[in-house]
Amino acid sequence: MVALPSDLLGTLSRLLEACQDREQTYRGAAAQTRHADLQALFRAYAEQRARDAAELLGEARRSGAALAGTPARMAALAPGDPEGKAAENDAPENALIAACAQGEEAAKEAFEAALKEDLPLPLAALIQRQFASSKEAHLRVRELKAAVRPPA
Repeated sequence: MVALPSDLLGTLSRLLEACQDREQTYRGAAAQTRHADLQALFRAYAEQRARDAAELLGEARRSGAALAGTPARMAALAPGDPEGKAAENDAPENALIAACAQGEEAAKEAFEAALKEDLPLPLAALIQRQFASSKEAHLRVRELKAAVRPPA
């Protein structure tokens, strides 16, 4: 077992937080949308982000590190959002998709920063694979956001 330097633990922690935040955002969006196709898409992305988080936690544990298994902050669209943030918009899907897009953009930045670091090969491969999946989701959510944008 090789201990990871503290800067790499910070990187793993940021990626874990991004995965968990997006998982919660997607779960909340799936619970709030009325469209079955969006529910299925959001649930699939939530499950993928949960798997990504589990892999990152596993990698940290293999190195002897202990990362928190919960996000540092709550996602804006937790199921049963008491403030009804997603319902503030006349078209709730716009707000749901925008929240998902914002999470994907933040994750993209976290992955790009992580891949600029000097990572051990197994960790670099894991992060690269997760980033590829994240980029696909980012593109799909951006397409959805453009498709539901209200006419100007």
